Amino acid sequence: MKRAGCVGLCVAAMFAVWGCSSEDVVNPTELEPPTNFRVTALPADGGQVALAWDGAVGEYVGYRIYADTQSRQSLDDAEQLAPYLVDDVGSATQAATIFLPDSHTYYYIHVRAYTDDNDLSRASNELHVIARPQGQNAVIYEFLAASGNPSGFDLSTGEAISMSVTNDERHDRVDFFVGYAGGTAGGGDLYLWDPREASDQYENTAGFAGMTQSFDNLEIIPAGTSFSDRVSVSVGKVVAVKVTDENAITHYAKLEIAAIGGTTPNRTVTFEWAYQPEPDRPELVPQP
Repeated sequence: MKRAGCVGLCVAAMFAVWGCSSEDVVNPTELEPPTNFRVTALPADGGQVALAWDGAVGEYVGYRIYADTQSRQSLDDAEQLAPYLVDDVGSATQAATIFLPDSHTYYYIHVRAYTDDNDLSRASNELHVIARPQGQNAVIYEFLAASGNPSGFDLSTGEAISMSVTNDERHDRVDFFVGYAGGTAGGGDLYLWDPREASDQYENTAGFAGMTQSFDNLEIIPAGTSFSDRVSVSVGKVVAVKVTDENAITHYAKLEIAAIGGTTPNRTVTFEWAYQPEPDRPELVPQP
């Protein structure tokens, strides 16, 4: 490994000496980085991302993975990078599963090799990744609930949203709502509905399919699954959801109904959910 030593430079005419620190300085551009850094899986647990890379060339004792909400690829100092370290693995390993604390946020991730002197390689290629958003104990109300009690839900942010027709700033955000067998009228048994049943001002469309698989085991929607514009709500029910936005881009999700509470007309539905944030991502998509 090449090191840049410290050389004093005497300029006689000016009787000045230029020098550098007595400490050795490693130029990270001299150290070969790992390559082909990639996502290999997005496990069922929210926030988890499985990664792999091809090993660096040289005498390294391990690899460090760095992640932040902005790029840190240009930093070359181990001390500067320390706040963004999310995993440290041995040299014999070229894979890791990391946890991203906010599964609704995109992160910039890269990996570097390091030596026993704590010298870092250059950065690998950088990934721009969001983990699969998911959540527990989400609560929405039935459609006829008192004003201010939201009955719609946005899967991309995990947010409950008012279904008031006057809430026009959110018409592109609602993915489904809690209504009845008759849609928005009639009361009675609760159903999950396509948002356009409430008003044609809503921009997304949704389809639902009851599943026989458990929530945890529903990683791939079975081939031939038929989606309808509504599905009945009952405790323990697992539902696959197909959401198509105004640009004809389709995303998939899954829900499990955990509880139905309250009294009419302010009943609540509590559920667990997970969402496929990008249409080309593999999780939850139907089998070919």
